[in-house]
Amino acid sequence: MRVPQVIAITGAILAAFVAPSVGAPGFTGATSVNASVQSNTNAVGLLPDGSSLIAGDFTGTAQFGTTPPLTSSGSADAFVARRRADGSYAWATRIANPTRTGIADIVVGADGSSAVVGSVAAVGGGYAIVSRLGPGGAVEWTASVRDSASASQAALATVALAADGGVIVGGRGSGAPITFTSATGPDITVEAGTYDGYVARLGATGTFEWVTTVTGSGDAGVWGVAVRGDGSIVAVGSFDGTASFGSPSVQLTSASVSRNGFVARLTSSGSVTGAERVGATHAFGASLNDVAVTPAGDAVVVGSAYGTVDFGGTVTTVRSGTEANGIVALQGSDGGFRWANASDGSGTSLASVAVRPDGTSVAVGYID
Repeated sequence: MRVPQVIAITGAILAAFVAPSVGAPGFTGATSVNASVQSNTNAVGLLPDGSSLIAGDFTGTAQFGTTPPLTSSGSADAFVARRRADGSYAWATRIANPTRTGIADIVVGADGSSAVVGSVAAVGGGYAIVSRLGPGGAVEWTASVRDSASASQAALATVALAADGGVIVGGRGSGAPITFTSATGPDITVEAGTYDGYVARLGATGTFEWVTTVTGSGDAGVWGVAVRGDGSIVAVGSFDGTASFGSPSVQLTSASVSRNGFVARLTSSGSVTGAERVGATHAFGASLNDVAVTPAGDAVVVGSAYGTVDFGGTVTTVRSGTEANGIVALQGSDGGFRWANASDGSGTSLASVAVRPDGTSVAVGYID
């Protein structure tokens, strides 16, 4: 059973754990998403006025407050809905495809517009989608990512917005050329190994502008992306063996374990300017799951690891054994790690992180 936890980060320490147990502070109310068959809410983004965008999937007919009901096309469809600070709903939008559609991540712009990434199930394998929505919830465009393997494994795991309206996505594909199909304009095709990661940028109208790959001797994936104020990009993920970032490539080699995390830095045009490995001594290794950028341009990265973890010379020891611990670190724009820390207890992982305007951060994860 996974129990959510919230970790508040102030400066260089894990300042507090707030478990949502009976009587815990901070819950001001809750509203439900009611569907005639089933509904799941998987992602949330916040707006300055206190409202939020929630995204997920539903089957049947779903009701969001007093907004017009949404009806799925037979299998599950995705939804995005805007929930006001008082708990009422302003609007709800359906994202439909021929078969089951799910949402993995959402990002919200200051004007209330948003972008989501997710997946569409299909016979023999599915494909990934990225959709852009306007402030009122209208779907402006949808692009897709597919590989040509017999059972497609193309996936988008993370999404971020650039100041000029561009959309940055990250994920991985499997065993065949991967085609990035634009909503408008030309497509891009890249080669892929068994599992290779990628970061891609779409323009404001849904055209894929570039794709930068993470290839190597083993599996690789990009699980988190964030955009700095100057338009440069930070991407985090995991790799096995050796990994090459971009072309011409920046190389990383894993420690003598199965998996390592990485932090890669890219320009706004997709060129890789550097990459750092986050390694662990235990055989189960380490992985980085998400990243957020502070107002100063530093990157807060979170994930999980076993044993002693090396953040480029900043070393932290977590519980060695067969259970993971959540890890968090701050990396400067020059690639150097300022500090790193790990959660106490066993069987924990940090899955997502966000930065407040004052530079402090909040990370969420789970305890097994």
